[in-house]
Amino acid sequence: MYRVSNEFVNTFRVKLIEGKGFDKMQTNTKEVLINKTLAHLIVENGSALDKVLYRGEQPFTIIGVLDDFSFNSIKEKQQPSMILFDPSRGFYPCVRISNEESTSLALTQINKNMKELFPDMKYEIKFTGDFILDEFISREIRFSKFFTLFSVLGIVVCCMGLFGLALFESNKRIKEIGIRKVNGAQVMEVIALLNKDIIGITIIAFVVATPVTWYAMHRWLENFAYKTELSWWVFALAGLMALAIAMITVSWQSWKAATRNPVEALRYE
Repeated sequence: MYRVSNEFVNTFRVKLIEGKGFDKMQTNTKEVLINKTLAHLIVENGSALDKVLYRGEQPFTIIGVLDDFSFNSIKEKQQPSMILFDPSRGFYPCVRISNEESTSLALTQINKNMKELFPDMKYEIKFTGDFILDEFISREIRFSKFFTLFSVLGIVVCCMGLFGLALFESNKRIKEIGIRKVNGAQVMEVIALLNKDIIGITIIAFVVATPVTWYAMHRWLENFAYKTELSWWVFALAGLMALAIAMITVSWQSWKAATRNPVEALRYE
């Protein structure tokens, strides 16, 4: 339940679905606005206008239905809301600033007026977006930075491991490569031979990681009332990027092994 003045709809630009908002000369405190969620609870089909709601024994007549809006946590689902005309009991004086250029001037004027009207009152100015941003900055954005840092470190360690594996494989098969080249193998054929095992390992890792990643992301998204859906192309793109990183990591070493003079590998045989 929200207690507001007659400028609520205009100030917050809430979409009016049907009926009317509070007018500038509003005095009737028994007229209320409701949100779409509450309207669907009152009537599944049809209009909720002129229906009467009771709060205790007090009747309130519905004069308008607003589109859903929320000032709560983004992790909470939209709740049925009733908006009462009761400007004398509002908790937050709210101001819409026309453009960003006038923000500084508007804040200066607000501070001046507050000091004149309520010199001993402590107050804090916040923008509506801050209610959401504060929650993200305190939890989700910090988690994201932490996760990104360790993801980058993990990729670097994996690349070092792949490079070492490619170096080990090329040195272990140096004589085989020399024999193949003497028998007419092309450079690209040798590179494909060395990279084949790396590609296989990467594909196996992708197959194992995909269901684990999907489950973890699905459980994380369940914390939010409004969320995106996990699409298959996200995982496909991640797999292609992993394969590309692996190929870039090992291809340089494979190319060096493939272009080496076979005489150097076979001269002691």
